[in-house]
Amino acid sequence: MGLLPSAVGFLRTDVSGPNQAQDELRIRQAANRTGYDLRKTIVFSERTKDRVHRLRVAIDRLDVEAVIVPTVEHFDGGDIPDEIREMAGVLILNPEVKYLRQPRAVALANATVAVTPEVMALLNSAAEIAVAAGSGGVGVDHLLLAMLRNPDGTAEALRQMDLAADVFGQRLAHLATLGPAPHRAYCAATKSGESQ
Repeated sequence: MGLLPSAVGFLRTDVSGPNQAQDELRIRQAANRTGYDLRKTIVFSERTKDRVHRLRVAIDRLDVEAVIVPTVEHFDGGDIPDEIREMAGVLILNPEVKYLRQPRAVALANATVAVTPEVMALLNSAAEIAVAAGSGGVGVDHLLLAMLRNPDGTAEALRQMDLAADVFGQRLAHLATLGPAPHRAYCAATKSGESQ
């Protein structure tokens, strides 16, 4: 593995049509712009059988962190398969949206706690903020920033989402386990009296 995180491009010839060369170029440009080492672009057609399985095999064999795709329509049914999200993040180029990898354990945790679509959107927004900041995980600061971006304001957003304090705490605690965030060292130093 190199110094940069790695990715594969993915497209379908029947979806790209005459824009295939342009879509491949956009994938390469997006990889460069977002700091990914593009290992390969996987090209399937409407005749390719078991597309999801074959893409999963490529992700596994190439040991990549992300899949870059021109539009979500390149996935069957226009939805990112859960099997892909469990293995890698997905960067959709049009419109540009990045979906973080969602390991099976996270998916199971989501299934055991009732979380509304609004709450999941808030958590995904916090994750995007953390990625953009280069953090190793989602922290309280990222979640608060996501809340503040909500046009209705933080308190109103929480009230509208029927967000119970215990559910909020459970989800936040789970996110905190996803990786170290830079602010944790500061918090630990503050608790032990080492802050400036």
